[in-house]
Amino acid sequence: MPTPDLLTLAPGIHADLQRIVDLMARLAEVPVGLINCRDGDHLEVGVAGGDGNPPRPGTRLPLAAPGVFCETVIRTGESLLVPNALRDGPWRDDPSFVPQMVSYLGYPVRDPDGNVLGTICVMDRRERHLTPPQVELVEQMRNLVERHLALAWLNAALGDRNRGVGDYRREITTLRDLIPICSGCKSVRDDAGYWQAVETWIADRSGAAFTHGICPECVHRLYPELEDGASTGT
Repeated sequence: MPTPDLLTLAPGIHADLQRIVDLMARLAEVPVGLINCRDGDHLEVGVAGGDGNPPRPGTRLPLAAPGVFCETVIRTGESLLVPNALRDGPWRDDPSFVPQMVSYLGYPVRDPDGNVLGTICVMDRRERHLTPPQVELVEQMRNLVERHLALAWLNAALGDRNRGVGDYRREITTLRDLIPICSGCKSVRDDAGYWQAVETWIADRSGAAFTHGICPECVHRLYPELEDGASTGT
């Protein structure tokens, strides 16, 4: 299947992603939270939140630009925590690095096949030492974003953008409940491919016991001489 494009999928779930980013920034106590989308050799802001004048959605930066922390996340496919870029990592020795944000935590956002689509991150203009619960919060928000995108991708692939996980669960359950029954003898095919009498198939799965009789229509068709006063129970 083709790799889903975050920018293509996001419009259908933009409100959900916006709530995720706003909540993430508020609980992590940072001024900026972002979901960024990789677009070739550029990074585009897809969703922005926080009260620290975050960059506008649609803002594009070259991945190779100095101070683009997300480039490292996308290149390595791993999370990145930078309490103070002026003192930590390779940026401290880069004379071209004039940061607007000095602290950063970011995670890769992947499609269902594991390809990196972009990043989710929080940033601050001052040195920040996020607590372990705040770090875990950002990771869990990343997981939530990936689930939203996976469902959006599935809906797009199936041509239905309005379905939820519950709809697919019910459909799968229905398909599993379909019973392969012979149209002639009414035997049922089990999971191993063997045909069984319908009574045996049901009894094996439900514990039900069967008694046998014969209905009036079958008496008429098979035993017309017994119709008058015949008992239909055995």
